[in-house]
Amino acid sequence: MKRLFIILSILLVFFAVLHVYAAEGEEDEEFFEDDFFEEDLPTQGMKLPDIAPKDDEADATQDNEINAAEEITDEDYQDELSALDPEELEKMPINSKLEVDSVVIVSYTFESSPDSYQVKYHLNLGGNIKTKAGRIKGMAKVATDISGYLAKSTAFECMLKVTVATAPYEVIYNLSGEDELNLDVSIKGQLLEDWESFCTFLDQTKAKFNTRGNPELWINNALSKSDPPMSKLVAEFDKTKTTTVKFTVPKYTVRDEGLGFAEVEGTGVITIKPSMSVPKKEPE
Repeated sequence: MKRLFIILSILLVFFAVLHVYAAEGEEDEEFFEDDFFEEDLPTQGMKLPDIAPKDDEADATQDNEINAAEEITDEDYQDELSALDPEELEKMPINSKLEVDSVVIVSYTFESSPDSYQVKYHLNLGGNIKTKAGRIKGMAKVATDISGYLAKSTAFECMLKVTVATAPYEVIYNLSGEDELNLDVSIKGQLLEDWESFCTFLDQTKAKFNTRGNPELWINNALSKSDPPMSKLVAEFDKTKTTTVKFTVPKYTVRDEGLGFAEVEGTGVITIKPSMSVPKKEPE
């Protein structure tokens, strides 16, 4: 991150000087024509989806797939279950959906200016459980929501765009006894983040330029500090009811000497939900 700010500071000075000369003559103005820049200023404050996009590849690569059950309400589902006798309930197959939903927040404050920004990462992954032990595989996707500015003055403003690359994930699960599910959730590789600054001069020319720093690993590093560890999660399990287990990323601080500091924290919840499919009774 620090490298991006250093590059940005140097370029701001450089382009500010060019910008002054550009205002004095038509020839110099052509250097700042919008067509010279390939990317438009991104929209900030993008609203995160209530649930991040589903990973279609996860369903395609899982070892165990579940046939889609006809959707019914939980109330109707419980009514149908109540009509079964204990022996029939015991024989019901495991048929559940596991979903991991996590949000990590990075709040950055500069030491020498009032500028600050916040990056919110939303990770969503999961798959199907149909056996007492197995593994789920797929590609993890992360959505981002950004507020604030990398830099802002009466002459220009610089906004931030963060794009997170996909990475393979794996969830290993093992049912211990009848009501305890051991989970090992891991990202196989790194969720590399591409950080870009998009700057605009605020006069009539509206000249633009952008910079890019080295890949960052904020969400990757944050998830490695989860409590309890994502590799040692234990969830209550009931093949007829929805259960959840939560984890957190306790707040910690990362300092950039002479520049500023970031506060990082996060939360997550794993939901295990039955397919709402009740076996039909055989006619007597």
